[in-house]
Order: sequence, then structure tokens, then C-alpha cells
Amino acid sequence: MKELHSKRIDDKIIPDAVILGYSDIDTLHHEMTLQLETAIAIHDSKLIIALTQLQLHSEHHFAFEESLMTEQRFAGYSEHRHEHQQILAEFNSMINAVARGRYRLARAWLHDRLPEWFRLHVANLDGLLVSFLKQRRA
Repeated sequence: MKELHSKRIDDKIIPDAVILGYSDIDTLHHEMTLQLETAIAIHDSKLIIALTQLQLHSEHHFAFEESLMTEQRFAGYSEHRHEHQQILAEFNSMINAVARGRYRLARAWLHDRLPEWFRLHVANLDGLLVSFLKQRRA
């Protein structure tokens, strides 16, 4: 497993708490953190590309988690999937905003909303999923 560390996102830190001890999910979280960091730092002219890449990664990431939840009959599937769908809808809104030249809106979302959502989602819903998966392994 790759070694994962905290990543600086502007003035916020994505803490080591995104490391849950389930290597496939930890790797996806690490990749998402790196892509988010890239999107925050990228020039406006390439922001739509970075957002689209981050959205595609998120879709893959979420599909993987959802397949685990389905295969393992995880009771929290509906709530977890609903959160995934909500943030993917926000990605669509932000990509559309950038296409209309609303860079400030998208940047505020990238700086504030997405990192906070990610931290809370990992700490709560992903944490529950990983605990469940570890119990199933034992």
C-alpha cells in the first residue's frame, strides 16, 4: 500500500483521518486529495478540465464503494449513495458555472465546500463502511 500523508489544500489540511486502513479505499481517498489540490492550484483556463477529471475520479471512486456496499449487503448503502449523488450533482453545477465564466463560484466550492464535505464523508460514512468491511473480513 502507498504511504499516505496529510495534504495541504489552500489553508486547510485534509487530515490523516482520510486513511481508514482499507487499502483500496485509502488509495482512492489519496488520489482524490491530490486531484483536489491540483484543481485548486490550476489556472482558470484549465479549471474546467481539472473539475471534469476530479468528477470522473469521484464517479469511479463512488462506484467502487457502492459495489462493495452492494456485494457485502451494507445496511447504510442508501444514505451513502445519496451523499455520492448529491456531491456529483454539485460537480455538474460547478462545471456548468465554469463554462459560463463563473470561476469565483467554482473556486469557492473547491476551497470550502468540497474539502469539508470530503472530510465529513470520510470520517462518517466511509468510516462506517470500512468498519463494516473489516468486521466482515474477520
